[in-house]
Amino acid sequence: MKNDNPIEKDVKEKIRSRKDIDAGIFNKNTNENLGPGPNSTASVINESFEGTTFPPPGWTKINPDGGSGWNQQINGTSPVPGWTSGSITVPAGGGNKAAFCTWTTGGTTSNNQYLITPQITNVQSNDSLKFYLRYWPNTYRDSLEVLISTGTPTVPEFTTVVLKKNFAVNSTDTNWTQYKFRLGDFVTAGSDIYIAFREFVADNFNEGSSFSLDLVSTTGTTAFTNDMSATSVDVPFGNVFLPVSNIAAKATFTNSGSANQTNIPVTFSITG
Repeated sequence: MKNDNPIEKDVKEKIRSRKDIDAGIFNKNTNENLGPGPNSTASVINESFEGTTFPPPGWTKINPDGGSGWNQQINGTSPVPGWTSGSITVPAGGGNKAAFCTWTTGGTTSNNQYLITPQITNVQSNDSLKFYLRYWPNTYRDSLEVLISTGTPTVPEFTTVVLKKNFAVNSTDTNWTQYKFRLGDFVTAGSDIYIAFREFVADNFNEGSSFSLDLVSTTGTTAFTNDMSATSVDVPFGNVFLPVSNIAAKATFTNSGSANQTNIPVTFSITG
């Protein structure tokens, strides 16, 4: 049932939102992408949604509910879009903007809103995903999932659940919170993945709050381009008596970098 808390939904905003969709201002179909396209790839993600376009280059949003979907909001915007009070905020270090969705950006009666990263390539076992999320207000319940696709960036492919969080009415969890996950716990090493942030409720009048998302990053253990190390000294080994003739020194090296190496300069010193 509707909560009588002073923080109320702006029903007129919902009507305006639907008119904008019907007028073609927002895409009411399935996929909106203002970046290079869903085939864009990256080895890491570091996104604070500060750019002049949204979604950012390479990101996409999918709106199966027919709504306008995730958008970009500026710190200090008041009231919070879709509401009669409150202000948009950002986490520490989050710049001046954040990604945002709410009950009015969803469909006519329900919400199902996806914001999807570019493809992240060659994920390794110790790579991580980090992001900040804010749920507000706590007068209406809402749900958010973080999902992974190892195929295409389409709804049926997002089958791996990283996080599913249900925010209850009167929840105290309304501050910016950082979430951290090890991607190797969810996919095999070497996978190419997309990550989706999905907001959803079945009844967006009696349910549906708002989510702000910022500082989305993936970090990994990518090798340096040039990184050579000596694995062993084979000849001479240990304490040896030097003969009159020369000794051809021999050592084994490992290329830990990402580039092929040739003509590596090597020095060998003798002590004692």
